[in-house]
Amino acid sequence: MIKFGTVCALIVAFYGLANVAQSQNISFVVDRAIAQLAKELESRFIDGSAHSAAKSRSHKKTTPRSRSMDKFNSLVERSISLLTAESNLDTETARQAVSDELKSRALQGLDRNDNGLNALNQFNNLCFRETRERCNSRQWFRNINGQCNNLNNPLWGAAGSAFKRLVPSRYQDGRGVPVGGTLGGQKFFNNVPTFPQCLSNQPQNLPNPRLVSTVFHPDVNAPSNQVTHMVTQFGQFLDHDLTLTPEADIEHCCDTPSNPECFSIAVPRNDFFYSRVSRTCLDLSRSTAFCTNRNTQRQQFNEITAFLDGSNVYGSDDATARQLRFGNFNGQLFHSTTNNHVMLPQINGEFTAGDTRATEMPGLATMHTLFLREHNRITIQLKRINPRLDDENLYQRARAMVIAQMQHITYNEYLPVILGPTIVSNYGILSNNGFTNYNPSVNPSISNSFATAAYRFGHSMIQGLIQLVHETTRNVQESFQLKDEFFKLDKYFGNNGAGMQRLLNGLITQPAQSMDRFVVDDVTNFLFPEDGENFGSDLVARNIQRGRDHGLPGYNDYRQWCGMPISCNWNQRPAEISQGNWNQLRALYQNPWDIDLFVAGLAEQPFSGGITGRTFQCIKTKQFFDLKFGDRFFFTHSNQAGSFNFNQLRNIQSRSLADIICDNTQISVTKRNVFLLNSPDRPCFASNSLQMNLFAF
Repeated sequence: MIKFGTVCALIVAFYGLANVAQSQNISFVVDRAIAQLAKELESRFIDGSAHSAAKSRSHKKTTPRSRSMDKFNSLVERSISLLTAESNLDTETARQAVSDELKSRALQGLDRNDNGLNALNQFNNLCFRETRERCNSRQWFRNINGQCNNLNNPLWGAAGSAFKRLVPSRYQDGRGVPVGGTLGGQKFFNNVPTFPQCLSNQPQNLPNPRLVSTVFHPDVNAPSNQVTHMVTQFGQFLDHDLTLTPEADIEHCCDTPSNPECFSIAVPRNDFFYSRVSRTCLDLSRSTAFCTNRNTQRQQFNEITAFLDGSNVYGSDDATARQLRFGNFNGQLFHSTTNNHVMLPQINGEFTAGDTRATEMPGLATMHTLFLREHNRITIQLKRINPRLDDENLYQRARAMVIAQMQHITYNEYLPVILGPTIVSNYGILSNNGFTNYNPSVNPSISNSFATAAYRFGHSMIQGLIQLVHETTRNVQESFQLKDEFFKLDKYFGNNGAGMQRLLNGLITQPAQSMDRFVVDDVTNFLFPEDGENFGSDLVARNIQRGRDHGLPGYNDYRQWCGMPISCNWNQRPAEISQGNWNQLRALYQNPWDIDLFVAGLAEQPFSGGITGRTFQCIKTKQFFDLKFGDRFFFTHSNQAGSFNFNQLRNIQSRSLADIICDNTQISVTKRNVFLLNSPDRPCFASNSLQMNLFAF
């Protein structure tokens, strides 16, 4: 719960800003908005409504930054409302006036020793597009928060910055009301994209997200004959290095559908599953809006750094990074031990990693642990080689090497599997072709369509039944249902700490589910159930509703952006979608351009040797190209302050995920490429010849 003192500090801090206004009229209005907001916060504290459901909150993606952003946005909107009501200013003029006033207050308060100012000050660099940090072009190691990667645009890819858009947003009102509108998604929308050849068509209703989930994305067991479950699990681990979209800090949205920050999902009356448990609504709050002081259309933001920089291991802010380190202890990351097995650390009573979602499921905690162990393994060896290296040097050098290995594994092993060898070769995405050049004109920020739709393709590949495989005999020791283990680590700590490596061995031997439109019911009926409940939420319905929340245009818009023909009517079936899938979509959607991007993306047939269809391939290829060539610290780039030399680069490029598994577990045999089912076995005792030569670093 929020402490009363915290609320009072916020009130005092906001009032303390009142005497620095540039315009007395606007200043007076902002002061009144501050007073109203503070009174509301105090009221919420007193009646307990602000934090009445801590159990449910553990499953919500709220962060200190997003909660401060909510307060900041509330102050902006309240000030605009008061200003327009009491003057002849239009909304946009008032927005600019309020923005200028808040900017002035934040800037003038920067040098005051008053922690209460943080509610405004922390958005000075993001919402007002200014940063006080001086970028050092000679700095060898990247900043934890991602700032100053691009020296000319220091906020590109930084934690807390907005997602970029490949295609302009599409909202009900052109500003921020989701297409589909209120509870259930059954409202007309008016701003259909302008396809001249389709102008004779009229906008229609959007189908209910839960209905689409049950009809088009049922649970069908279709294991892949090509890829292991490591593709799914590494994909989630990688996603948590790239994106985290925080949501509004609101509980019980099903009970307050009129709240503009609620966007819950109505459950159809005859739903085959939820009707049995008397569930008529799936709770969902909207993603936190990014800086309403400067955006005429609602945008969302990325809580973590966009870069593939190991933020899931090290954190995306200095406070988290410090918390995860021993400090003055040979550069090591904090950890716990179980029967001499290094495991995730317990901090403030919770098992913790660089990303807040690390314990969502046992397999994800396993991946976090693997790279924690790799960091600590490197620091120990570096200290032996050069005993004079201090804690900071050891930490930063090991961090740079772990990040480089993660980048190499992603671009040289994982992406050729999910994008296909032709695409990664044609677009320069492979990381084993020697040195590359950084391009400061490339914005590495994550695109909204990547985070909210295209990179959620892995949800189709989740296995409901998870195998634990013995580290030496390679026999399946036990299996468990995923739905029973969300936010539980019994399997991870099981067998005296060996459970983690048995989970890992299962990931590299068990096939993933095929990438198709089918999704296991462990995540469509049982996602993150509350304690004691025999049901959970629906991941697919949430994905659909989240896309509408973010104003993602329909499938046709992205086909057009990718240079593919669009479908004006149901007689124009895309070549990438089978007739059977197209018929199913026609039964759900009234017009082809209504089709949600996530839904159609899963419906497409695999393209060019990759896992997903052409539209998702297009969006993902663009994103991973930007993440490579727009990252000044990418490990293959030359002529940068932190660039590796030739010998160091070759050492990193000799490594694989199999090597990291062999070096940090007791698993006796892996695959050469742990993402492919038919990859030859590789005994781990041969790993010594493939270890990095740390003398080169």
